[in-house]
Amino acid sequence: MTFNISPTNILRKTIPILLFISILVKINADLYYYSNAIYPSWSSMRHILVVVIIGISFIVYIGLPVDNRGKWKKPMTIALGFAISYVVISVFMAVRLNKPFTRAIEMSFLQTSSIILAFFFINIFSKKEISRLMRAIFILFTVQYIISHLDRLLVPQNFLEISFFDSYSPFESSALSGYIYGMLVYFTMFDENKFFIYASFIMNFLVFKRINVLVSIFLVIFGRKISYEKNISNSLKWFVIILFTILPIIQYHAMLGSGIDFILQIFPRFDVQGLLMGRNWYLNTLLNSNYESYGLGSSGTELYSLLTHTGIELDGIVMYLEMGLYGLFGASFTWWNITEMKLKNFVIILIFMVNYLTSSQLTDTYAVFFNLLTVALITNYGRLDEKEEQSVDYALEYQM
Repeated sequence: MTFNISPTNILRKTIPILLFISILVKINADLYYYSNAIYPSWSSMRHILVVVIIGISFIVYIGLPVDNRGKWKKPMTIALGFAISYVVISVFMAVRLNKPFTRAIEMSFLQTSSIILAFFFINIFSKKEISRLMRAIFILFTVQYIISHLDRLLVPQNFLEISFFDSYSPFESSALSGYIYGMLVYFTMFDENKFFIYASFIMNFLVFKRINVLVSIFLVIFGRKISYEKNISNSLKWFVIILFTILPIIQYHAMLGSGIDFILQIFPRFDVQGLLMGRNWYLNTLLNSNYESYGLGSSGTELYSLLTHTGIELDGIVMYLEMGLYGLFGASFTWWNITEMKLKNFVIILIFMVNYLTSSQLTDTYAVFFNLLTVALITNYGRLDEKEEQSVDYALEYQM
């Protein structure tokens, strides 16, 4: 019998445990927020635990044999490079306007923590270990959802009230939608276990975010048919980098009063307000307050002081407001380089970038982490059952 009792291995075993605890804290803090419009005092534990997990992962990582380090290093390095530059620029902007810059550091960490975690996980754990972990986390999400929505699930009439066109469902869960969608991406694009594919599809329908439901249908039908061996061209990569640098600027001007008037002149019956769900009002309220950017997090901070509202909830526009054209290019360059030219990864990031234009997700560490971990797995292994990797000795072993 073999026992692995080194400090490195003990720390390694604690990472999934802390991840479970952190996710539970995050979900329940979000559920509390959506019910009470305020986060509980203990919700700060979610951020502390992310820092602890990253710290332990770093210790384990540097204890690995040199030959077993460095998977997925390039995407992580590019992301950290831009993140550091955002903080430096934000500090200069904040000092110039005599504003605090601590929020910029916090936002930069939140936006990069998912990438750092994906880098450490792909290096520390085997694909089989990650598979077991992801399946366990999905079960955790399912149980959590059933507990929090049991009273509604037990009423048959509620199922008849689901309306895709009105974007309404009694079972909707904003607190869980991003995580369950990330699970579906993993199961359809890498794991390919049929039970978990269909189970995650059903859960995505129940939590009911319209874009995620549509994407779920696409992924279940076509996800496994997309070849992990096919690459995209360099010209296509640069086209989408430039395109997603420009699109938030167009979107920004379209949401101004003059932009909406122009749209209504062309499409007089178009329900612009229904589509924007008030986000244009938040944007214009911020601009009318003589807002001047002082770096990452500044628009959310100022809007919160005006309306007790956390932000505009459109990542592309927020990046444009806070960091200008450089921020838009940096974000687009970072995320499209994460594909590593793989077609499957391109599809995942394309969907991610559509959400970048239509919602707020960059600072939701675990929702983004599940997507990025899938991308990293595809880059390094193709799919779960493609090939067996060589075993790695993470610590000293004792024979009995």
